Amino acid sequence: MQTVLFICTANYYRSRFCEHLFNDLAAQKNLDCQATSRAVALELGAANIGPISPLAIAGLQARAVPLPDQFRAPLQLTEADLKSADPVIVLDADEHRPLLTKKFPDWAERVTYWNVGDLHVATPAQALAVAEQAVRALIHDLARTGGLANQTAESDPAGPWDFCPRCSSRLVNQRCKFVCRRCGYFMSCSDFDV
Repeated sequence: MQTVLFICTANYYRSRFCEHLFNDLAAQKNLDCQATSRAVALELGAANIGPISPLAIAGLQARAVPLPDQFRAPLQLTEADLKSADPVIVLDADEHRPLLTKKFPDWAERVTYWNVGDLHVATPAQALAVAEQAVRALIHDLARTGGLANQTAESDPAGPWDFCPRCSSRLVNQRCKFVCRRCGYFMSCSDFDV
């Protein structure tokens, strides 16, 4: 089974929402994929109350996602987590890239970054809508392609330039352009400093 890994600051709000939403949608599509989630800086969530944010629970309930009777506690990201998952999705590039670079420098440019802002940047309605759209797009890609070939990020030669900065879909090489088939974004070969 393929593992999809979602990472946020304290594994309390955004990554947990994505994990549960992804697993519900993957089950509906009969995908051989399962999501998990981790914290890049668990210590920054020391003041959090309970195992998961009430905002994540409310967002999942609003989307009729079945919830477990009991939630696990937030978990700290490890190198083993990064090696065993593909794709690895970090929820906010601006917030999390510096933390990932500090703690896991070899992985900072080998993951996919989304732009799902935390509470100081976006309301829960805004953030969870962006997260939902991105998770649904990921599910669509996995369903369309039959999932990834169980490659780990370490063995995947793809770099951050292989993914759309708008929607995180893999870009397709079309002559001298890299094109996103989902949202229409493109880069020409002159955009690369080789």
